[in-house]
Amino acid sequence: MQFDKDKYKEFLTKHSKEGTDPVDLLERYAITLSGSTQDAEVKEQLTAVRAYWNQTANGNSRAAKKADWCRKQDTVLKGQYGDKLDSVAWWRAKAQTEADNSQAAVEALAQTLKQAYGQLGVVTADDLARDGSRNKLSAEQAAQAARLAGLPVIDKKITLPDQPLAPTAFKDLQKDLSICQVTTIPELLHPGSGPFRIVTGYECVKNPALRLDVEAINERITEAGKAMTPVNDAKLAALRKLSDAVKRKVEPQTVALYHLMELVADT
Repeated sequence: MQFDKDKYKEFLTKHSKEGTDPVDLLERYAITLSGSTQDAEVKEQLTAVRAYWNQTANGNSRAAKKADWCRKQDTVLKGQYGDKLDSVAWWRAKAQTEADNSQAAVEALAQTLKQAYGQLGVVTADDLARDGSRNKLSAEQAAQAARLAGLPVIDKKITLPDQPLAPTAFKDLQKDLSICQVTTIPELLHPGSGPFRIVTGYECVKNPALRLDVEAINERITEAGKAMTPVNDAKLAALRKLSDAVKRKVEPQTVALYHLMELVADT
């Protein structure tokens, strides 16, 4: 265990930029424990960290305010625990307590995420970072909570598509879907398949093997052509528009996502 000033400066600067405090004690004191860690190593590390706080807190860097915050919190801890802070045993006990508390906080955040974003089926990276910070969790712990909640994280760089079809063709597609009483493109290609995800790529919740592709389109075209009814005619017209779009290198999931965007805008 050796104190790395540059790495620690990055640590405090990151908290400063994000407007958070380094509440995790082991991270704040740069303590890393192994089976062979001795009391003397802990004491040496605390001395180095405190010297860094004293040196940095009076400066003008981004890390200065956080160093001053750490120094004030250290005064409180020393008043509570005194020389116990110099012992490996104290830090091992604290590490276990913080791990238990963190896991409970992760599970609590997972439930919050489910309630807030469960119907949407995804959570954005920005929303996850904000909710994690509110619960004093690290980025990795927040990501763990999202996984527990079963929510894929959408990167903030993802953009929604512009209209993939000509305006007239898209209006005709909407009309066809209305006539055959199909709400979405996935429902057209996979009737009765139920809930799906689409923003980062199509995924049927009940059957991940389903795809929005040429094979699915052609299969439905064959079925729709078996009976001449107004509903089947509308289905056939909608499917042919999707088939034409594929020939022009437009992915069916792009059409499906844009169509959903229009539905959301209309409501």
